Amino acid sequence: MPLYICSPVDEQPHGAVILLQEIFGVNRHMMDVAERVMSEGYAAVVPDLFWRHGPRITNRYDEVQKGLERVSSLTEETFLADMDDVLGKLKSEFGVSGQAVGVLGFCMGGRLAYLTAATKPLGAAVSFYGGGIVQGPLKRTEGIQCPVLLLFGGKDKHISKSDVEAIRSRLAAADKHAEVVVYPEAEHGFFCDERASYNEAASNDAWERVLNFFSKNL
Repeated sequence: MPLYICSPVDEQPHGAVILLQEIFGVNRHMMDVAERVMSEGYAAVVPDLFWRHGPRITNRYDEVQKGLERVSSLTEETFLADMDDVLGKLKSEFGVSGQAVGVLGFCMGGRLAYLTAATKPLGAAVSFYGGGIVQGPLKRTEGIQCPVLLLFGGKDKHISKSDVEAIRSRLAAADKHAEVVVYPEAEHGFFCDERASYNEAASNDAWERVLNFFSKNL
């Protein structure tokens, strides 16, 4: 499984973050986020989640169908097996495991970050506009053992307000340490400055929240 890894050169990382891609592959945006995470003193690793299903893709943001074809082949079983391998890599290479590891995902990766938090020992999990949480890993909510932060856009046409409220309610009912933040004027993909939906104010606020969240929990 190909991994894009960034780690501080002159010091031992004080934690690690697994970054989970959108359907567009391990593209420049994902690598940029990894480098931003590294600049905060963490090791960052971006696994190519589509590695089992053909050559590496880095689709344009208008090439949705190509990514959806890959998503249809990605099962929870194989994804979780890959996460075991990534967690093993972080432990063997950087000596980082358990509560020192966080996960950060976007869209498809946001859903998978929720799934990872519900099934693996972690220190923290962040989901940006995680699509399909209600239809998938929400049923595993009781398995979450780490703090979770979920960030959504109020104008997201792909994730309904009722889904966001269902997630909020399920986390509260399960008494999980969770925060759900909705940016009223933001659309889907608001964090990515390569997309037309980029919202600078929401992106900056969200990033500050993410850094504070990881600082407290990793």
